[in-house]
Amino acid sequence: MRARSLTTIGLIALVTAAAGPALGQPDRWYPSPWGPEDQRGAANRLTPEKVLEARNLITRGAVAY
Repeated sequence: MRARSLTTIGLIALVTAAAGPALGQPDRWYPSPWGPEDQRGAANRLTPEKVLEARNLITRGAVAY
């Protein structure tokens, strides 16, 4: 029974991995404004100035959920 479950899980993983290209979705679905080799994405926008700007938004010493 366990081997059958692992086979089923493997089959699901294979189908899921193949679904993107099979549906015609390109590997890189959106071009990065920082170039094709960029791995940081929106983290490129985090500058020392933005950190200081965010510091001014803190009003309490608690984390809001």
